Amino acid sequence: MKRNYFLIILVLFVGLFLVGCSKEDKKVDDVKDKEEQEEKVEAPVNNTEELKEKMEVIEASKVTEDEIVFSEEVELKENQKVAVWLYSEPKFLGYFDVVEENGVMMIKGLKEAMEELDVEPGDHNIAIVTEEGDSVGYIDIYVEENKIFEDEQTAIESKYTTKEVVEKKEVKYETETKKDSNKKKGSKEVTQKGVNGEIETTYKVTYDENGKEISREKISEKVTKKAVKEIIVVGEAEYNINTSKITSEFIGFMCSESQTMTYDGQKACDDSIQLPSFKIIAIDKGSYKVVTLNEVAITPITVTKKGNLYVGTYKGKTHYFDVRGGGGNPDGDPLTMNLCKKYNLSCGAW
Repeated sequence: MKRNYFLIILVLFVGLFLVGCSKEDKKVDDVKDKEEQEEKVEAPVNNTEELKEKMEVIEASKVTEDEIVFSEEVELKENQKVAVWLYSEPKFLGYFDVVEENGVMMIKGLKEAMEELDVEPGDHNIAIVTEEGDSVGYIDIYVEENKIFEDEQTAIESKYTTKEVVEKKEVKYETETKKDSNKKKGSKEVTQKGVNGEIETTYKVTYDENGKEISREKISEKVTKKAVKEIIVVGEAEYNINTSKITSEFIGFMCSESQTMTYDGQKACDDSIQLPSFKIIAIDKGSYKVVTLNEVAITPITVTKKGNLYVGTYKGKTHYFDVRGGGGNPDGDPLTMNLCKKYNLSCGAW
């Protein structure tokens, strides 16, 4: 039994040894093939200066670390073999077959070829010649970490990372104010409470090699919670037709400070001057309103009794209202909507 175990282990050891030898032989063969290729083709020029003097620039639509995609102007055929050289100092990358994909010619496999070289980072050129040694042209490139890029900026951007970021933002509810002529002026009532909403926005965010955000692009946006507006009802009625009463109605003259005079020791309007006449009403035995001037209805002016005169502001200036006649029911007549309309008053029923 022990002898059988020994044989099995021996067979496994020999097998692993043979596989290792096979891999080493393949590496040797690959190196040998590369050396043979280098012997078959010479560098088209000796340095970058000669390259730019003797060869034309190739139009490439895309350059990546593994492939070069040619523009339609480059005259290459599918399966055509080309030799590729890397400059600023000539380094042979090898032979590559021209591949056609979607009607576009390209060469692939540059990444593996570059990994075998130790190239200084910076601006370089790739020169391409046919298997027969005819010049195809050269392409300006940038090399970093033995990878090929179109230019330095592309090399920098290759280190960028991009990810989707979802951000939630609270949406403040709107407030709507509604006026109610049947509520007391200055009163406020929230009839619908406001609720904030929420918007969810998805961005594509790009970060540089240091993790700093350098750009963001909005991908989508959706309302995850709809805001509910707040409704506030504001009263605008000064008088309540259910309880307010008109207690007096007077007529007289309106005058400014310069149009006053002293009569029997009291201030009065000088009626020797042409003065506007007015009608004033008393509501609830203490709230006085001038409601007409020269018998024309106006926006009621709130006045305060001061001595034998009433004082109020008309068109931004202080005026005096001198009562000369009138009367009324001292107990007060009920205020009605008809009277409110007649005197242009803000009334309501509450």
